[in-house]
Amino acid sequence: MPRPPVDLTDHLAVLARQVGYNIDLDELDPVTGHEPRLVTGWAAHAGRHAALAYARWLLDGPETFLRESPGDGHDTIAALLLPDVDATARRLDTQLTYTTSLFAHGCRTVAGTGLGLLWPRAAAAGTVRPDPGEHRDVTHALAAAGFTAGHRTQVWARTTAGGRATVTIDGTVRLHVHPRAGPPWQATFAMSTPAAAILAAAAASG
Repeated sequence: MPRPPVDLTDHLAVLARQVGYNIDLDELDPVTGHEPRLVTGWAAHAGRHAALAYARWLLDGPETFLRESPGDGHDTIAALLLPDVDATARRLDTQLTYTTSLFAHGCRTVAGTGLGLLWPRAAAAGTVRPDPGEHRDVTHALAAAGFTAGHRTQVWARTTAGGRATVTIDGTVRLHVHPRAGPPWQATFAMSTPAAAILAAAAASG
């Protein structure tokens, strides 16, 4: 696919910072390859925001012209046109607010993968930036052990004769085990936990 005529990467980065996230654009390509549905859906919100912001900007000139329109009949024309311009501006403002909230929610989800593309700006106050290598080590180990990714690729599952285990990666690694014999249980691990330790715990499902 040819490169779009306008590069929206800068807009995506600026918007991410506005909603409270640091972003490492060097990680954009590898993380998109790892989480294609998640990242492209999130980026699409930024593209829609850019289109809405441009449309809203287009109204600035007409608004100023109509409000400062001279007399001699122009004021009557302005009075007729301004209500529609104002209503359109309000509609676009509402859509911008909604799209920003969708983008912010996407930021939280992308940051929660721990892949290193996004992390909260509060990280400067003590939160450690996630190491993308840790996420990849865990997912590669899960795949090698027979786990498969669901529709949300940060959720992995494996069913064996002994039961079912799911692993959710969202900044931590949460293991849920449902043995065929015995009650279900769960455990939470840090992203820095060796993949072998997580798999050893998951082996309790059979």
